[in-house]
Amino acid sequence: AYEEFVNLSSFTGCIMYVIQSLTFIQLRRIVPHMKRPFRSPLGMVAPVVCILCCCAVFISILWVQSPFSIIFVCCWSVLCTAYFIIFRRKKLIISADEDFCLQIHKFNYRLKQSLNRKPRSESADSNNTNRTFDSSAKYRDSTRRTAD
Repeated sequence: AYEEFVNLSSFTGCIMYVIQSLTFIQLRRIVPHMKRPFRSPLGMVAPVVCILCCCAVFISILWVQSPFSIIFVCCWSVLCTAYFIIFRRKKLIISADEDFCLQIHKFNYRLKQSLNRKPRSESADSNNTNRTFDSSAKYRDSTRRTAD
């Protein structure tokens, strides 16, 4: 029973390592030049090696462990994830670093959209509105004040 518990905890731990490695790869692709407190000396090789090692652990656990235990852990993980997504995700508090990354991602997305658009006609620029970027990543119109 103890050996089974250790194998199943290794299984769920490897799932978390795979998720962290995929997140690492995604952040490196989305925001490659962001200042980070620590940079991995192995770069993109480290998460790929981690995922491969976790796959080896998955295969070895599947080889040794009983199918009922694996099915139980998978079902439990799916239920916990569904509970988090349905009930708890809305109550998360975003840290300053996460908010910063989100703002950069939104800004880059809007910048790409604006570069892909056709240039605006001069008649559209003749009105007295100015587009500014809001901290909530939404554009708002502000009217220019003209001197009398």
